[in-house]
Amino acid sequence: MSGGNGDDTFNGGAGADIFVYERETGFPGTFTNTIVDFQPGVDRINVRALGISDFQTLRGLISNNTDGNAVLSSVFENDTTNLVIQGVRREQLTALDFLFEGDDIFNGSPGSDRFNGGAGNDILNGGNGNDTINGGVGRDSLFGGAGNDNLNGGNSNYTINGDGGNDNLNGGNGNDIINGGAGRDSLVGSAGNDNLNGGGGNDRLNGDGGNDRLNGSNGNDIINGGAGRDSLVGSAGNDNINGGGGNDRLNGDGGNDRLNGSNGNDTING
Repeated sequence: MSGGNGDDTFNGGAGADIFVYERETGFPGTFTNTIVDFQPGVDRINVRALGISDFQTLRGLISNNTDGNAVLSSVFENDTTNLVIQGVRREQLTALDFLFEGDDIFNGSPGSDRFNGGAGNDILNGGNGNDTINGGVGRDSLFGGAGNDNLNGGNSNYTINGDGGNDNLNGGNGNDIINGGAGRDSLVGSAGNDNLNGGGGNDRLNGDGGNDRLNGSNGNDIINGGAGRDSLVGSAGNDNINGGGGNDRLNGDGGNDRLNGSNGNDTING
């Protein structure tokens, strides 16, 4: 999301959001825009308008204001543009929170597409159709859109969103955020400490390796923690929850659930 001329306030809401940093032009003065709900490691700021390709250079433009909020500032001709990142300090930000020059955005056709991310932190949108999207070297964001999609991460930390349809979502190595969305989805964290959210529909969630957080959300879900110290939540629906190896925490929440701690010293709440 991006604003126009003037002082704007942004609230992305739930999910992985992308905020666009734009220099104010044609109106001499100082402009201050504010993001009120930025989540480091989840949301991202597109700074390609600055022509910067590395975090070290960008970090020189970021300071903390008197309220302890990170502020990104740039001067262009007679205009100064400030972006206040509310509730986040400069020290909390990393290169993974930004999109730089050289990071690509791919948008699919109404049909069935196949994308492969390259170098850089890319955004890949499948759109309509049954798409296959494979993440590249950087920290990519994958969006399936409508249709039954196959989305696969790699060795970095990915954000994977199935959106509509019955999707197969695999995080690969790294610490991934995987959201099933609507439909009957299969979510696999693989290696790393992953965060899986089933969304609507009857989903299957598998944490596999690492210390994972799994939430079935709506629907009658099957949730398997796998190895590691996992947190498993059924939420609404009649869920089947299995802790697997490690010392896990299982919470059934709503519905008539079946909970099995398996190996380890587990905490189970129906």
